[in-house]
Amino acid sequence: MLIITDLSHFPDPAIQISFTVIVYPTLLLAYSGQAAYLLENPDHVVDAFYRSIPGNLLLLYSFVILFCSLSLKIHRFVEGNIIDIGEAIRLWLMNC
Repeated sequence: MLIITDLSHFPDPAIQISFTVIVYPTLLLAYSGQAAYLLENPDHVVDAFYRSIPGNLLLLYSFVILFCSLSLKIHRFVEGNIIDIGEAIRLWLMNC
């Protein structure tokens, strides 16, 4: 939900170009890499995502990126709720 509201700040052509040039090719490469890995190692179906990342350093890098993105998302969620609560209190005080 936060991603959709953040995208509303950009014009439609910019979003369409970025998705066409960056997002779709990246997803295509990621999924084809996992498919190629599963063709070579059919017994790793359960954890194909983590096993398809080469090397421990890259796996650690992936977890760091995941942690940073989650912490940013949680921060925005909490910040949004604080703003909403403050606005609700202001509206309630105006009506009293």
